[in-house]
Amino acid sequence: MKKIITILSLVFCAVMLLSTPASALTDVSGNFVIDENGKHITVPVLYEAEKCVSKLVIDGVKSSLNDPKDIFADKNDYYIADTGNNRIIVTDTDFRVLKVLSGADGTDFSSPTGVSTDTAGDIYVADTGNSRVVHFSPQGEYIESFVKPESDLLYDVEVFSPSKVGFDPVSNLLYVIQGKQFMTIDAANKFKGYVGDNRLGFDLWDYLFRKFATEKQKMQTQKREPDSYTNFCLGNDGKLYAVGLNNSQRISIINTVGNNIYPSGNYGESRYESDGTEITPVFSDIAVNSKGIIFVSEENTGCIYQYSGNGELIGVFGGKGSGSSSFNVISSIVINSEDKLVTLDSALGRIQVFGATEFSNNVHTALMLNDAGQYERSYEIWQKVKEQASGYTLARSMIGKIEYKNGNYSVAEKEFKEGEDRANYSKAFSKLRYAFFRDHFEIICILVLAGVVLVIIGIRFLQKYVRRLRAELWKEGGGR
Repeated sequence: MKKIITILSLVFCAVMLLSTPASALTDVSGNFVIDENGKHITVPVLYEAEKCVSKLVIDGVKSSLNDPKDIFADKNDYYIADTGNNRIIVTDTDFRVLKVLSGADGTDFSSPTGVSTDTAGDIYVADTGNSRVVHFSPQGEYIESFVKPESDLLYDVEVFSPSKVGFDPVSNLLYVIQGKQFMTIDAANKFKGYVGDNRLGFDLWDYLFRKFATEKQKMQTQKREPDSYTNFCLGNDGKLYAVGLNNSQRISIINTVGNNIYPSGNYGESRYESDGTEITPVFSDIAVNSKGIIFVSEENTGCIYQYSGNGELIGVFGGKGSGSSSFNVISSIVINSEDKLVTLDSALGRIQVFGATEFSNNVHTALMLNDAGQYERSYEIWQKVKEQASGYTLARSMIGKIEYKNGNYSVAEKEFKEGEDRANYSKAFSKLRYAFFRDHFEIICILVLAGVVLVIIGIRFLQKYVRRLRAELWKEGGGR
């Protein structure tokens, strides 16, 4: 009996193991890309840690960061929202402390969660606990505060709680994440509207309920609201890059007229608990480098994803841990003046600076050249990338696209197949099929005609055979 129970237990464990989603069994760490089946494919190292800072020297004493939420970089300095210590720390590029801001206008900061500067070096702090955005001069002198604007359009905003802040030099507006939306405020503290609204989409049940429910029922039912934004940055191209919780639009690029121009898609990678519960990605911050490459940090896995401006996955690196090139909770990322990636870990209170490897630089440059229409130069670099990593699907796909543009459809078809690019593989195959029919049109016509003749002959032969068989059966049956 014990043997039977043991065997049944082993069978049950095997079934559970096989039924567990693949991504629940995959260790999310290292450097990899994700194929269309969700499998991780190892790639060369994308970024290498060059510096790690866990303590800053303030007034001659080493001080630790406490739950820091934001880091911002301008040409010369770093600005750190040391949220748990209720202060903003300004350092140089070597993380030597230049100044510490702990309050303004007679009031100490209360959980500041966002910080940024404008082109003149003025500092803006999202003093979340005090429901204000504070404006300082480059020297740290208090200038003004922005509080909840007076507007009839903000009737549903009970508490002004700015979490992230940025100044747009083009429009001269202050961008603030307020609740679930982007709020814009002008220099006179007037509300100028929302940008980049997340759309709710159509819901049949909600439509029917709103159509037939009583006013009392409607009041008792929670109103549908769009998914929240979590962070943003203002790019040098004048666009606003944002991340949020909308499953079909976790990454957005909002142009100057307020429209999202980034392809919709399920960015990131879902994880699964042992019971099959899905854990969707949560992007905590976004940054963009000088070549237009987008970086997003993900809370659940401690990974950093790189995407092209067209939504193509370039690679993933990082993972949970406390060692070099790993993270616990990434609260903020930024690209510094040297185009290096800087990360802020709120759980470890640690800053890391990463430099791109030759492999990453090649990929980024090739994508930039391709977007600029310099396909020949791009092609040469993609070939180098393929030599560095023959299984790197993006290189195969991009080489295939260039070959396709040049009319080399057979080569393109092969590259698309290796790059697992089904859509473009179908296009190349269609071109080859068309070329085959065009080049062999006479032979195909002859074969088709011969086939038709053979079918007709076959049908007539079959008809004669059926008539003869029917006559024989009639004869054998005595004509009855």
